[in-house]
Amino acid sequence: MSGNSELEYLSTYRQSIKKKEEAAWKAATEIRCGLSLDSITAGAKASAAQASSNSSQASLEHISASFLDVRKVHDDLKEIVRAMGLRSLIFFFDEWEKLYDIGNFQKYSATFINSIIDTPIYAWVAYVPYRGELRPLSIGGDLQHSIDLDTDLIIEKSKSDRQNCINYFTDFINKRLSIFIEDPDIKCNTLINTNKKMELLILGSMGNTRDFGTILLAAWQNYKGYRQGKLKQGKPYQYISEAHIKDAIKSDGKKKIQNIKSDAGALAVWNNIIDFITEKKHSHFSVPETASKQEALSEREFSELFYQRLLHTRKLGVEPKDSSVGSKLSILAPSYSVTYEYHSKITYIKDSQAIDSRIRRYIYDPEKVIKHIRITEGRIQPCITCDSSIDAGKMNHAWKQNSCPYCGGKIYND
Repeated sequence: MSGNSELEYLSTYRQSIKKKEEAAWKAATEIRCGLSLDSITAGAKASAAQASSNSSQASLEHISASFLDVRKVHDDLKEIVRAMGLRSLIFFFDEWEKLYDIGNFQKYSATFINSIIDTPIYAWVAYVPYRGELRPLSIGGDLQHSIDLDTDLIIEKSKSDRQNCINYFTDFINKRLSIFIEDPDIKCNTLINTNKKMELLILGSMGNTRDFGTILLAAWQNYKGYRQGKLKQGKPYQYISEAHIKDAIKSDGKKKIQNIKSDAGALAVWNNIIDFITEKKHSHFSVPETASKQEALSEREFSELFYQRLLHTRKLGVEPKDSSVGSKLSILAPSYSVTYEYHSKITYIKDSQAIDSRIRRYIYDPEKVIKHIRITEGRIQPCITCDSSIDAGKMNHAWKQNSCPYCGGKIYND
C-alpha cells in the first residue's frame, strides 16, 4: 500500500513550445530528404539529433511534484478491511504530546487522521490535556469514545470514587502478582494490609497508574531492605509500612521536580503555584473555565507541568461559590509527592467536602504569571494606559503608532 503520487508537467506552457520546436525540425528533415537523396542520411541524422536534444531538454525542464494521496490511502485501507474480512480497522496513536513542539506536525497529523478515518476505520489518540490539540478531530465525533484517565481515578472526588480507586488498584496489584507468582494465596493484602496504606499509595501517585507502580516498587524495595537488614527490637513489620510508602513518595517527588529544574519558565510557574497554595494553606485551587484562562493553561510553561505530572486536573465543571466569577471552575492540584515538604504548611485535600466548602473560593489566575514571564522575556509590553498585554511582534502596527488597540491610549511614553 502506498499513497505516493506525482503531478507531472506542471509547466505545461513551456513544454508546449518545446514540442512545437521538435515538430518543426521533423518537417525540415522531410523537406531536405525530398530535395536531395544524397543528403538523406546526413540530414536525417542531424535533424534527429537536434530533435532528440530538444526532447531531452524539454523533459529535463518540465516541473513535477510528489505528494501523499490521502484518498488513495483511505481506499487502500478499506480494501484491506474487505480483503481480510475484518469488521473494522482501529489505529491507536500514543505519545501524541511528543509532537507538541514540532512546528505544525501535530496539526497536520490530526488532519491526516481525520482524512483516513471513516466507517469501518477508526482511531484512538492518547494525549495529555493542555499539551497541544486534536483539531480538526472532534471528541465524540471523529474520535467516538473518550476515556479521561486524568479524571477517572481521583480519590478525593467522592466516597464512591475513593472505593473505586481502592478496588481498581487492588486488582492492579493482584493481576501483576499473578503473572510472576503462581501461588494464588499471594495477593495484594500480602503486601498492603490496610485501606489507609492503599489510599496513601493512590494519593501519592495522584491516581496515575504509572506513578502508582513506581511508588509501590520503591516501597517494596524499602520493605525488602528493612527485612534483609538488621531488624530493630520489637515485632518486625510483616507488611509494607506507612513509613516505607512515605519514603517512596518523597523519593518520587524529588525525581519529578528535577524534570523542570533547567526550565526557568516552568519553574517560575511552579513556584507561583506553591506561593498561592501556601498563602491559602490548602493544596487544591480553582481556575475559571473561560477561554483566556484555559488558553493560559495551554501555554508551554503550564503544559510542561501537566506533562511532567507535577500539576493535575481533579474536577471539571464545578459551580463557583461566588456567582460573580461568571463561569464554571476547574479544580487543579499540584502533585502530592512533589509538595510533600510543604505538607506541614498546607492541608492536602483528601475529600470532596473540602472542595465544596473551601476550594471553590480559592480562584487562581494563570494569566498573571504568564504575563509576567512574557514581559520578562521582552515578548509583550503592558499598555501604560489600560495595562493590556501588547505583543509588539503580532501588533506591530499598533506598536509603531503607539496606540493601544484595546483602549486607544498610548502604549508607552514617547
